[in-house]
Amino acid sequence: MIDSKRTTFIVGAGAPLDLCFSDGVLTPTTANITNEVCKPCENYLDLDDRRKITLVGDIRERLIERFPRPRPSFWEIEDKTDISHINFEQIFHVLEMLYSYSRVWDASCKAPHLYPVFAPFTKSDFKEDDFRHLSSVMKQYVSRIMDIIGNYNEDFCQNIQNHGWYVDFFKTLGKDADIFNFNYDTTIEECLQRYEDGFEKQDADVDFMGFNPARLMRNPDKLATINHLHGCINYYFATYEDINHDVYTNLFHDLYKYDSSIVS
Repeated sequence: MIDSKRTTFIVGAGAPLDLCFSDGVLTPTTANITNEVCKPCENYLDLDDRRKITLVGDIRERLIERFPRPRPSFWEIEDKTDISHINFEQIFHVLEMLYSYSRVWDASCKAPHLYPVFAPFTKSDFKEDDFRHLSSVMKQYVSRIMDIIGNYNEDFCQNIQNHGWYVDFFKTLGKDADIFNFNYDTTIEECLQRYEDGFEKQDADVDFMGFNPARLMRNPDKLATINHLHGCINYYFATYEDINHDVYTNLFHDLYKYDSSIVS
């Protein structure tokens, strides 16, 4: 039976933007994140080659040049120097598509369920050598985003007394709520302290928890529930010594919950 007295929160991206972070902590605006992830990447394939990989920046420049700009309203003057219509999410989508299609272009993909059916009708004008770095670049790309989130999240936790309005809001209105969060941070968890997210310790010898949907649905202690719809900085893969530890219960790409972010 649904408890009609509970409140449902849908917390959209950008919720932490009104928080005041310490000096040196990057405010996670779309523009700031985009500028950060577009910096040249390290060349981990050839440690003797000190040249940086500029693939992400190249993709951004190509999009700025060719991707249609939003049409200005009739009272606005078009600003062709404004590049805000290109953001880090669009760039990552391009990286993913290039990664998928490149396997077809070099004829290494033999699995039908992984084969992008439209790929044979497309081609890229990037240099073939650029695709060698795609996997490494994508990992660095994601790590940079997670580092930005992890830094402001840690700053919030260490200076939570400076965010009284934010803490009071969720403590007061969120204590009997079901919260669906599109953000990766754990600021709401820090405000509530007690909550149910369905994760529980499954093995005493490990420092992470597995997800139990039944626990989240039952919510035995009738706490606020938190659901990270896009993921969380504390979610990562299992680190069992035996990689086949729960092969019959969980899928290999299922994520587990850690006490803190392990992205460096």
